[in-house]
Amino acid sequence: MNTSKERTRDEMLVLENGRILDIENERFIERGVIIVRDKLISDTGSRGEVETPKNVETIDLKGNAVLPGLIDAHIHLTT
Repeated sequence: MNTSKERTRDEMLVLENGRILDIENERFIERGVIIVRDKLISDTGSRGEVETPKNVETIDLKGNAVLPGLIDAHIHLTT
């Protein structure tokens, strides 16, 4: 039987060592960390800002850039 704590850890993912584009603050976060919980991003920031959970699947992004995936670029040009 899985406890809720185990289920939470099973549904978590840590992406680390990425170059994260922070649209809101118009900057890149170098060596950034992204915490994914239940398939949603729950936290982002630099390595010192974000507490990284232990015993969770971790992917090293090796300095690659991470960009927001949901940008509404749909427009209609009218005259």
